[in-house]
Amino acid sequence: MRPEKIVVTGIPNFDDCRRYCRNDFPHRHYVLACTSPLREIFRREDRTAFIRRAVELAGRRRLLFKLHPNENVDRATREIQRHAPGAMVFSTGSAEEMIANCDVLITRFSSTAFVGLALGKETYSDFDMDELRRLMPAQNRSAALNIAHVCRRLLDAAPAR
Repeated sequence: MRPEKIVVTGIPNFDDCRRYCRNDFPHRHYVLACTSPLREIFRREDRTAFIRRAVELAGRRRLLFKLHPNENVDRATREIQRHAPGAMVFSTGSAEEMIANCDVLITRFSSTAFVGLALGKETYSDFDMDELRRLMPAQNRSAALNIAHVCRRLLDAAPAR
């Protein structure tokens, strides 16, 4: 792609992460582990190691797990209960709102890491953290408007039929 053809607009679902701080999720000040659906897309995952890492990072703090929507809920819940007894498991609800209320976020390969970083949370991910910080979407609440401007310019420039 020629650089002059690229327009940076931002990403609408990641340009205003502060909005997630206004929520009614009842829990606060915990460690949140957001799972990934690696097994459901036929990729290898050591879920036991992920759970144990979450337990280790949580220490004495309360530990919550938010399951990815594509996960096998029964299997994932059994694994978490086996290796992190006492941890709370959520299969529904807004991961972003849960992140807003946590102190620490642990993910695998998940875009939720961007939400954690945008909100200043202590964030752990299997992605390279320096790369995530470099790619962090601007928090300017303008991405949708920027995209609309680009679309209008393209439509205005399109030849009439």
